[in-house]
Amino acid sequence: MHTIKELRAALKSEGCTVKVKTFSDFKSATVLNSEGLPVYQGYFTPEEFQAHKEKNAKAIEIIEHFKGKVFDGCFRVVVG
Repeated sequence: MHTIKELRAALKSEGCTVKVKTFSDFKSATVLNSEGLPVYQGYFTPEEFQAHKEKNAKAIEIIEHFKGKVFDGCFRVVVG
């Protein structure tokens, strides 16, 4: 089981922050990069998407590690 604190600490080294929003049966976490933009962000052209993936590669790797895992308490954090 993981904690939100662990996720925040792992992403902090990449200059990212985690914004958590509570819904009735789950919590949603949005990861923001150093520019305040979501790491998993809206729409891209293929070129923009490739550049975005390269720029945020380490943060995306960390997110993939935590994605779908159970966090402290009996809830799942949907990382997106």
